[in-house]
Amino acid sequence: RAMEAHGVRRLACVSSTAMDHRYDNGGGIMFEKVLKPLIASSIGRTTYTDQRRMETLVSDSHLDWTIVRPSGLFETETVTDYQVTEGFVTGKFTSRLDLADFMLRQLTDSSYVHMAVAIATVSVQPKLAKMLLTEAFHRESRPAAAAR
Repeated sequence: RAMEAHGVRRLACVSSTAMDHRYDNGGGIMFEKVLKPLIASSIGRTTYTDQRRMETLVSDSHLDWTIVRPSGLFETETVTDYQVTEGFVTGKFTSRLDLADFMLRQLTDSSYVHMAVAIATVSVQPKLAKMLLTEAFHRESRPAAAAR
């Protein structure tokens, strides 16, 4: 409502490929039957509920919206080759820089208005175990004063 009141029409928001029931990242039985349900029912429980609610609010709005659904996020040093498609994508991972690049392009690109699109990095793929460890133990370095 605030965007409409101020004449802002364009909205691009980040969700997750997990919101598309057709999505299969090719992670195999261990990932699909053990890890994914564990994440969805524990640490991801409120996140996925909030994402469903957000997607409904956004898609029901009168804005020029695009919902962007990345797969597992990881770090790269630069923007790489990535794939964007309406619906679902088979890629397992999305570089944060690729996601940012695509989101910024939505400011001037109307190709994906009123669509939920999936994005995945295609040129670089991290090893699952290394990526999970990096994400689990990643600590941003902050100055001592900012930490107080």
